[in-house]
Amino acid sequence: MASVNYCKRCANAVCGPCATEYRQLSLKDTEKYRVCDSCAFKMDNYAMQNNHEEVISAQMQKIELLNAMIEGIDD
Repeated sequence: MASVNYCKRCANAVCGPCATEYRQLSLKDTEKYRVCDSCAFKMDNYAMQNNHEEVISAQMQKIELLNAMIEGIDD
């Protein structure tokens, strides 16, 4: 029988394969705790939303670089 684990973020009981991520849950406590894949996904999305402008800026820089490379090939 598989052992039952608990997500430290939502407290749902999950099997080992459904709780493979370990995340820091607070700024004060730097220890990483097991979280379910659903919570890990939500945490990733939250982090991405908070860094949205940085992500867009980095993507635009890559696009500009690729466009410059394409123009160099065309010449």
